[in-house]
Amino acid sequence: MRPLDHEPGFTMIELLFVIVVIGVMLAVITPRAYRANIDAKYGVVRQGAVELTSYAVEWANQGLASQDREDSTADLNAYLASLTGAANLAAVVPGGVATWIADVAPSNWNNAAAALVIPGRNTALGVVPEITIQEMIPGVKIPINPFNGVNVFSLSNDPSAAGNAITGAIACAGIDENNTQEWYYYALIFQGTDSTTNTFADTSFYAGQGLTTLPGLRNGIFLARER
Repeated sequence: MRPLDHEPGFTMIELLFVIVVIGVMLAVITPRAYRANIDAKYGVVRQGAVELTSYAVEWANQGLASQDREDSTADLNAYLASLTGAANLAAVVPGGVATWIADVAPSNWNNAAAALVIPGRNTALGVVPEITIQEMIPGVKIPINPFNGVNVFSLSNDPSAAGNAITGAIACAGIDENNTQEWYYYALIFQGTDSTTNTFADTSFYAGQGLTTLPGLRNGIFLARER
């Protein structure tokens, strides 16, 4: 009798082995790919913040240059302090002060410019800058939050308005370094995927960033150091 011919193919054991190998590979590769994607987005947030600091310094210098040199005792620090949401330089304290750059309130970052108090000028209401930082930036160059695809000045990036943490949301913070009103440090800090609150608690920010300590601010994106 002629033996039966067996068609070539995989046995069940071989198929199961291949499935197990693929499963193991996916279990190893998928988390790493996800982490790499998140890290890449953090890099985009950081790069956008670096660009914003350049515009912020330019905005402050333009504001300073526009002051009446005879009547004003304005200094660069007054403009920088206003970017943290501080009513005046004295409000920048050792515990830090900060504002979301997408804050719904009048802001020198976006929407309508907020009043700032210029040292030595007798004006209880302060002076309102002519433009905001957002108005200085060409529309196509405004940074986008890669975690939600919306420009960083949109209210969709304001945790205080949303009532919850928003990954990639940026805040501007400042601190009186030694409680001596001598040196002030300013930086941008942002929320991460582990952030859980819409407040300015240090645990609300990415990778050790925070506003209540100088080391926390130094983990952010440097804006300026003034006296």
